[in-house]
Amino acid sequence: MSEMINMKIVGGIAVITMHRAPVNALGLEFRKALLEAFNQAEADDAVKAILLTSSLGVFCAGADLSEFDSPDAYDHPSLPWLINRIEIANKLVVAGLNGAALGGGLELALSADYRVAVKKAKVGLPEVKLGIIPGAGGTQRVPRITSIDFAVEMITSGRNLAAQEALSVSLIDRVIEGDEPELEMLAYIHELLDVGAPMRSCFDLMPNVSELDDNYFENKAIELDKKHRGLLRRKKT
Repeated sequence: MSEMINMKIVGGIAVITMHRAPVNALGLEFRKALLEAFNQAEADDAVKAILLTSSLGVFCAGADLSEFDSPDAYDHPSLPWLINRIEIANKLVVAGLNGAALGGGLELALSADYRVAVKKAKVGLPEVKLGIIPGAGGTQRVPRITSIDFAVEMITSGRNLAAQEALSVSLIDRVIEGDEPELEMLAYIHELLDVGAPMRSCFDLMPNVSELDDNYFENKAIELDKKHRGLLRRKKT
């Protein structure tokens, strides 16, 4: 196992702990190590569930910016591929957010069946502030978990959500406040196992479009153009 990833088995739960200082940036070697850990956990018959968490002050701050425009960003396993792989894991996966989960870090957390977060944790998709959109499934998974209207606001503003707000819109499933977060995360997983909680993929959920009018997205585009006038240059037709 890579020094960037630690795995231990606690009461039938594989605890995969990320440790790539300073922010668990999802570079190629780190992605490979994560994939290896998940493959190993899935192959262990003694493992009933998987907890993905971090030893650092953040859960994960997303993609490794040093890889942008380099082959490493796309080499196997790419971040979108890895997230899809975790999402179809054959064991219950819980993301334990011990701190901020931003950009690709939130997209990674969304690959889990459930998410539990400490009170200080924040989640967000701030890519728009860099002039890009979420590239590892965030635009598809967030609207399936929360409302489309909230997802559009969150993604186009790039703002971060505190844990309690994320809980209120179902992006996370529980906020913990104790002094031993890993123990509480493990206790939460045992609760899920005890009640036979189902594995659930975001892509098994359907976005609720019933309350959207026919021109919803066109009107949103006009609203954003006015709000951010001059940011986008459109070709005249």
